[in-house]
Amino acid sequence: MDWLIAPFEVSFVQRALWGGLLVSCLCALAGTWVVVRGMAFLGEALAHGMLPGVAVAALLGGNLLLGALVSASAMAAGVSVLSRNRRLSTDTGIGLLFVAMLATAVILISRSQSFAVDLTGFLFGDVLATRPGDLLFLLAALVVALVITVTGHRAFVALSFDPRTAHTLGLRPRAAQVALLALLTLAIAASFHIVGTLLVLGLLVAPPAAATYFTHRIPRIMLLAAGIGALSTVVGLVVSWHAGTAAGATIALTAVMIFFLSALVARVRSALRTRPGSGGSGGHGEGGPGPVNNDAGSPASGSTRTGASEPAGNSTGTEVLTPAGAGAAGRYTAGCGSAVTGLLRYSRSDRPGVVAAGTAPAADRAPGAPASDAAVIDGLGSQSYRPAPRGPIDRRPGDSARNGSLPGRKRFRRAVTRSLGGKTLGRVALAGLLVVPVAACGSEEPAESVPHGYVEGAEESASAQPRLVIADRDSGAVRLLDVVTEEITDVEPIPGVTGIAGDGRYAYLAAGDATTVVDSGSWVVDHGDHVHYYRAQPRRVGVVDGSVRSAHSDPVVSAAVLDTGSTVPADRAALDEGELRTGPAVKGVAVPYGGHLLVVSPGSAQIEVRTREDEPVETLTPQCPDPGGYTVTRRGAVFSCGDGALLVTERDDRFTAEKLPYPAGTTGSVTDFHHRPGSDVLVAVRESLLLVLDIARRSWRPIETGPVTAATTAGAGTAILALTPDGVLHAYDPATGAETAHHPVLSAPVDPAAAPVLLVDSERAYLNDPARREVHEIDYADDLRVARTFSFDIDPDLMVETGR
Repeated sequence: MDWLIAPFEVSFVQRALWGGLLVSCLCALAGTWVVVRGMAFLGEALAHGMLPGVAVAALLGGNLLLGALVSASAMAAGVSVLSRNRRLSTDTGIGLLFVAMLATAVILISRSQSFAVDLTGFLFGDVLATRPGDLLFLLAALVVALVITVTGHRAFVALSFDPRTAHTLGLRPRAAQVALLALLTLAIAASFHIVGTLLVLGLLVAPPAAATYFTHRIPRIMLLAAGIGALSTVVGLVVSWHAGTAAGATIALTAVMIFFLSALVARVRSALRTRPGSGGSGGHGEGGPGPVNNDAGSPASGSTRTGASEPAGNSTGTEVLTPAGAGAAGRYTAGCGSAVTGLLRYSRSDRPGVVAAGTAPAADRAPGAPASDAAVIDGLGSQSYRPAPRGPIDRRPGDSARNGSLPGRKRFRRAVTRSLGGKTLGRVALAGLLVVPVAACGSEEPAESVPHGYVEGAEESASAQPRLVIADRDSGAVRLLDVVTEEITDVEPIPGVTGIAGDGRYAYLAAGDATTVVDSGSWVVDHGDHVHYYRAQPRRVGVVDGSVRSAHSDPVVSAAVLDTGSTVPADRAALDEGELRTGPAVKGVAVPYGGHLLVVSPGSAQIEVRTREDEPVETLTPQCPDPGGYTVTRRGAVFSCGDGALLVTERDDRFTAEKLPYPAGTTGSVTDFHHRPGSDVLVAVRESLLLVLDIARRSWRPIETGPVTAATTAGAGTAILALTPDGVLHAYDPATGAETAHHPVLSAPVDPAAAPVLLVDSERAYLNDPARREVHEIDYADDLRVARTFSFDIDPDLMVETGR
């Protein structure tokens, strides 16, 4: 069973499971009415009608879920208004609104290039990114949906059968219609995070539609639909885990496949029951398990009549009670007690599974049945009359199932056994679904081995969890910003902090002759063919002697380069456990790469390859005169030299060095390389010139910009970002060097004594504004739009990003 339990040992899959279970219950409540009333097109329209709200929320940097809810509510209100127009059919009004909302969304999206990335999760779902806050929201939505469903049940049933009847009963059909639309809107808006707007209809329609093959009672359809949705969630997550498919789409497809399987089972069951000599009563159709009874204590009468329709007056004809205008709802049991008693009209129909109460015509009543009996229509359309309770035992002439005859008792026992067997099987299945998450969450320690990717004390996530470590030079206050949740955490202050560096997880805050190492609690583990994302609580690890100016790490060694030019190595495994265990200082700049250290000794033009124990291995050629800045990329380590950049690569423990000369007319090493961590496109600032190095192409490109305060790039195919002293952010095409966009971001010109920090990752750039105590999140793919602004209670002078 490891293949079943293993996926649910990971925390983000556990959250995805509970999110899917809550969504299954929520969609079962609303989806049942979608199926009963034939509102699938309306559900699809509402799902797409959320797009404009999401687009506006993304443009304004607001909450996407709130935007979706507002837009869907507007769509529902429009449908409600247009449905009152007698000149337009309901489908026509829905279609017009559908197109209008979708076109508006496309226009808004076309104005922003980055939406292709930002809204992917919204369109197709990202169940694996479910957060604890999402679960609380889903739970609250489920409670609200339950309240609406329970309080509005009678009105919904009457509205489904005949709005005029509902009005006569004082059930306010218009208010019921609005409540039903609100229920559907709530279900769609709350569920899109799991399977997305394009697939939400799968969980909304497929489980209830599959449930109708096994029961006709609306409450039972809801319960069974919730079970089918839960099964779809479990199966979808397991398949997605092992097959590497999109989890939300796999869940939706599983739900649809269960529907088709249910239809096939119902077809086979119907064929077996109607086969000559099979012992079946012939009164059970594929739409349900037998005659539907609205009174649990009174079995269907033995006077059920079936057969081919004949001219009026023939006793073998099939008579069905169908409420006028019921549509698809006429197939299901009302189950609302006396809400529709005596007011439903009597007509012929072929719709199975209707229970209607009222006075039946005398010509159509069973022998001995009083006029006040309720008419019960079984799955094939045959009818029987259920009398009012007459006592604990009800016997009628000709009812062999009740008067004690042997064949009747056998058939009755078989029917009861089948019913109980189906119920037991359903209960066992639902119990099994509950066991899976409990078993996955309940085991505190693996019985045999640690699951792949498990890190004690950390929570694994489905996507990167970037964080910003912020420090104030004057007060020494330190803050940690979680970019995903927007939570700001106070970290122990470091008085006199003057500099900050990072290695992807740890922040090194220098203050005088000591550097404090802070674990940001967010990091990435790259296994080559896949990665793991982790998050944990931030903590202070220890203090390094000396002022750290830069830091680089690999899985074994963390190297902190000091202002003095020496490097302090530390055991990375111990560091991850919360212990700072340093080794002897290395003379010179030491960069971990390829399982070794690349060392540039002070005053030397040579780069040496050494073991992690600082034992010499080899000296690389060509030389690197006047060494300057350095960095590590996916394609190798790069050192700035006086005559160009030296690219060092490793393969099978063999190191090679390649010189990449500067563009003509450019000499001298650069101080720093700026780029997204791991990116193979680097930017160096030299007076009024940007030097862009594309390692993949082994080429430099100079870009004339004028004076630049800060610059960086996200990598190949993305713009070169440059901040000028006037506080304006510029974007340049890396291929042509032409300016493509500019946007004034800072509130005042740059202070040369406290230059801003410009950071970039695969999706956003971050620029601090100490004067206003803000950090701006820049969407560099959308004409440098400011997506979000984070406010602090300190001056964000120093900043570094982790978790990428």
